[in-house]
Amino acid sequence: MNTQPEAPLPDDETSPAEARLEASRARLRQALAPATSRRNPPPPMEELAPMDVLEQVVAPAASEIVRRYPGRSLAGAALAGALLVRLRPWSGVLGSVVTAALIRQLGSASMQWAARQVGDERPGPR
Repeated sequence: MNTQPEAPLPDDETSPAEARLEASRARLRQALAPATSRRNPPPPMEELAPMDVLEQVVAPAASEIVRRYPGRSLAGAALAGALLVRLRPWSGVLGSVVTAALIRQLGSASMQWAARQVGDERPGPR
């Protein structure tokens, strides 16, 4: 076992530990950067389809609100779910068709959004 202290590095050289720390900080900065800075800028609003507006405008705002207020968001979602169950908008014939179409669209949009979020957070080269 060597008990001699290591010689200090010159000022212009960094230790491997400092290099790893700086690389870790850079990865954290990149991961914590807003999603809009990592992606291409969104197209003008007049060129967006309704589901694209949901993805480009509503989803980032909603995710920011949920990130800041998780408890309130959960309570609001529970209240909205309770209202839907209590009011039963799907009980009429037209209501059931509209509700089924809306649920199908929202389900597919949320699955696509979640898949993109998982794809953005995958480690490795991009």
